[in-house]
Amino acid sequence: MLNNTIARNSLPSIDLLYDYGPFLRLSESEGGIGSFAQNSQRPRVGIVGAGISGLVAATELLRAGITDIVLFEARDRMGGRAWSQIFDPREPHLIAEMGAMRFPASATCLFHYLDKLRIDTAASFPDPGIVDTEVHYRGARHLWQAASLRRHCLGAFIKDGRH
Repeated sequence: MLNNTIARNSLPSIDLLYDYGPFLRLSESEGGIGSFAQNSQRPRVGIVGAGISGLVAATELLRAGITDIVLFEARDRMGGRAWSQIFDPREPHLIAEMGAMRFPASATCLFHYLDKLRIDTAASFPDPGIVDTEVHYRGARHLWQAASLRRHCLGAFIKDGRH
C-alpha cells in the first residue's frame, strides 16, 4: 500500500463515526461494495459532480455491473476541489495546489481509493511554517520563514496561561 493508511488499525474519529477500514477490505475481497443479481435490469445512473466522490461513485457502479452512467460536471476538468496546476511547461516540477491540499489520516475511504489507483500522497509537501514558503497575496510577495510563527507567538500563549 502506498499510503499505508488502511493497513493500520483505524478507529472511528470525529470526522467519521464509523470505521470504514474493515468494510473496504471486505469489499475488495468480494469484488466491490455491491452487486446486482445476474438477471436484473441495470439502471441508468446520473452522477452530479466529477470530484473525488463522484468519480468513486462511478467506479463502484462500474464494478457492480452498471455501464449506463452519465457524469455531469460544470467545469472543464474533473477532480473537484483536488486541483494541481503546472503554470510553466518549461518547469513542470513547479506545481501550485489550487484546491484541497491536506487530507487527515482519518480519511480512510480516500486513502483506500488512492492506494487502489496507485496514487502516492507521501510526496513532500511544503507546509507553511515548516519549510520556508513563498506566498503571493493581492499582488504582493511574502516570505513565510520556517518556524517564524512559533518564534513570535509562543511567548504570548504561555504568558496568557494558554497551552
